[in-house]
Amino acid sequence: MTIKEFKDKLDKLPFSREDYYVISGGSLLLHGIRKETDDIDICLDQNLFETLTKNNSLRLSNKENICPIYLYNGEIECIFKSREDFDCTTTTDGYQTESLTSILAFKIRRGLEKDLNDINKIKNYLNSNNDNKKLTKK
Repeated sequence: MTIKEFKDKLDKLPFSREDYYVISGGSLLLHGIRKETDDIDICLDQNLFETLTKNNSLRLSNKENICPIYLYNGEIECIFKSREDFDCTTTTDGYQTESLTSILAFKIRRGLEKDLNDINKIKNYLNSNNDNKKLTKK
């Protein structure tokens, strides 16, 4: 899905942007590193997770991962953490996203060939932004 389609789906979520952050490919999309993503993955605040679980809005996915994945509305993949453990930054559009250094470390650690393109793009993005910060300080 394109960034417009992605944002439209996020904007329809019935909870505050402060209670979740976008992870994985969606974070790369919102940072402009990717042009498209296949799905929406978010990390929920533990309190929101518990509320959605009580409301039967989440169901456990059978997808294998290092932590349990839940599905919201059958399409949005969710994990959860306490707010103190959130590892996110905020993009200019106001969406909280997983930090790029966190995504980079995960993809390097995972070591899958399919991640090599993302790894290179993230490194280039981070290097470019560091170079831009150095130029603006002068």
